Amino acid sequence: MRHDAKRFALIGWAALAALLCSCAGAGISHPRSSQRGTIAAALASLASRSAPGTRLHVIVQGAGASSAAASVGRIEKRLGRDGVAATVRADRLQRLSSRRGVSLVAPDARIAFTATSVSAANLATIFPGRDSASNPWNAGVTGEGVGIAVIDSGVTPSPDFGARLVQVRVDGQTGSLDDTIGHGTLVAGVAAGKSADGRFIGIAPGATVYAININRPEGVRTSDVITALKWVFDNAHAYNIRVVNLSLGETVTSSYKESPLDLAVERLWASGVFVDVAAGNRGPGQIDYAPANDPLALTVGAFDTMDTSGPGDDTLSPWSSGGKTTDGFAKPELVAPGRHIAAPLAPASTFESIAPAANRVASGYVSANGTSFAGPQVAGAAAIIFQAHPDYSPDNVKWVLLAKDGAKPKGSSVGALSLSSSYNLAGTPGRANQSVPALVCAPGSTCLSGSTIASKWSSTSWNSSSWNSSSWNSSSWNSTSWNSQADWDSSSWNSSSWNSTSWNSTSWNADNSTFDLWG
Repeated sequence: MRHDAKRFALIGWAALAALLCSCAGAGISHPRSSQRGTIAAALASLASRSAPGTRLHVIVQGAGASSAAASVGRIEKRLGRDGVAATVRADRLQRLSSRRGVSLVAPDARIAFTATSVSAANLATIFPGRDSASNPWNAGVTGEGVGIAVIDSGVTPSPDFGARLVQVRVDGQTGSLDDTIGHGTLVAGVAAGKSADGRFIGIAPGATVYAININRPEGVRTSDVITALKWVFDNAHAYNIRVVNLSLGETVTSSYKESPLDLAVERLWASGVFVDVAAGNRGPGQIDYAPANDPLALTVGAFDTMDTSGPGDDTLSPWSSGGKTTDGFAKPELVAPGRHIAAPLAPASTFESIAPAANRVASGYVSANGTSFAGPQVAGAAAIIFQAHPDYSPDNVKWVLLAKDGAKPKGSSVGALSLSSSYNLAGTPGRANQSVPALVCAPGSTCLSGSTIASKWSSTSWNSSSWNSSSWNSSSWNSTSWNSQADWDSSSWNSSSWNSTSWNSTSWNADNSTFDLWG
C-alpha cells in the first residue's frame, strides 16, 4: 500500500514555523529583521576549518531566508514560509547571516543511520523475550490500530508486514520506495514484523508501519529528515500515527537549543507523537548529535544479551553512545538489546549483498548490531502502550517506560526496556519531561526563553489556545483543529532531487572503530 502525500495530506500544510515552531504561547520575543542572524556554533566551527571556496550545506531561517540564500548562495530546498536548505561558500557565511530577515544559519548536516494472536512459542530470537513482549501479546495487545512512522532507508514489502505496511511518497519523491540498503527493513521488522512461522516477531506485530524513505543518491541531510517529520506532523491524526522511530543521527555535534532537527522532533512531541531515537554507536561521551541529544525524546542505548535468555549476563555494549549532553541532560534514558538482532533482510539490498554467511540466520533474515535496532524495540513498546491507553500523551508513555523499566545491564546507568508491567499500568501515570526546558511545550509546562532556535521562528500561527494537552484523550485526535491550510504551501516542499535508486552506503559503517555491524 502506498500513500501519495499530496493526495492524502488531509490536515493541510503549515509553515515550517508549525513543524519547527517556537514555543506555543511562550511569549518569546522575536529578533528584528534588521539584526544580524546567528550562525550556529557547529557551522561556525566547520567554516573556520574550511577553505574559503568550500560550499557548505546550511539551513537558513527567518522571514528573509529565501531571498538572502538566493543572493549569496544557492537554494536547494524550501522548508515552508521562513526557511530554506541552501549551499553557500564558507567565505560568504557572514554575509549571509547579516542579510535582512535572516535569524539563524545552521548546518544542514549529514545524517548517519545507527544502524491475530501472537505467540512467543516458536521465536528464534531473544530480544522479544528480554523485552517481556509476550506479556502484552498474551493479553491480545500487539499495537493494532497504532501507526509507527519509520523514517529510514525505506521498507521493502514482504509477508512479515503484509497490509500493515504503508510506503509513503513525499511530495517530489520519484522512483521505487523499496529499501535498497536494507537498514529500514530491519528496523521496521524489529518494531512490527511478524513472520508466517512465528520465528521472527517484532515487538508490536499488530502495528501499522508508515515507511518514509529518505534515501538520496548524494546522501541524507538534516533537511531530508525534517521533510519526513513534517509529513508525519501533517498526517498523524488522520492515520493515528502515535510513534516515530529515528535510527539515525547528525554527524556534527550541537546543542539542542540550536538544532532545527531537535526543534522538529519537539514539535511532533508537543502535538502528541512519541519519538524514540537511537543513541548512536560512537561510545561513551559521544551523545551530542541530534536528535539523540534532545531532552524530550526518549533516547535508546544498546546492551548485549550474550545470546542468553536471562538478564544475569546482560552487559552494556561498549560502542553504545551515552553520557551527558553539552546542555547537561543524561542520555540515553533506556537501553534495549542491540547485538545479534534478527529481522527481515530486504532482497536485492546492500545489506543482502554484504551480510556474512554467519549472520544469515534463516532464509530472508539476518542478524545485525547497533542502537539502530535497539530503538525500534522501544517504538514497538510505545505502540503497545498507546493501544492499551489511547489517552496517554508522549510524556505519559515515556514516564511509564522509565518507571517500569527492567534491571540495569552491567556497565549501564539506566534500566532495560521491559513490557512486563508498563503496558497495563493501573492508575494514573506520571508525566516525564516536566522539569525540562523545552523548545516547544504544552500549555502549563516549562519552555525555554531567550536566545534559542525557537526564538528564531515566528510563533504567530501556533498559540496555546489552538490546542490543549491537558487530557490527551482520543476524542481530541481529529484533524479539525489542525486545519491550517492557509499557513502551508506544499509546493515549497517539492524536491526534484528525490531519488531512491541509490544510497551512500558508507554512512552505514561504524561510527567508531569498536563497532562492528555484523560481529
